Amino acid sequence: MARNALASTWIALALLAGCRSAPPALEPQALAAALSDPDPQTRRKAADGAWRAGPAAVPKVVDLAGSDEPATAKAAVRALATIAHHAARPGADAERARLEAALLAELDRELAP
Repeated sequence: MARNALASTWIALALLAGCRSAPPALEPQALAAALSDPDPQTRRKAADGAWRAGPAAVPKVVDLAGSDEPATAKAAVRALATIAHHAARPGADAERARLEAALLAELDRELAP
């Protein structure tokens, strides 16, 4: 009986651990500001957490990838990779489709005369 109670406790704890709330969404403007920040740690954290902004941030991040400031451009490219990596996870078909549409729109914008 004690063994079943212990197993039930572990199962309950595992379920609770899996139910943690997701981190808050990151607004594209806030992401862009953080990617442009003079502090390298702020830029790195922003790039690593860019998935929270999702495909909606693509236009601002693509603009920053063309920055004359090398550190900002590098952080923006890293942010795009983070967004793409997150959208490629299993079960994220809708997010992947939004990312594809956002990237194609940016490509069209870049190629427009």
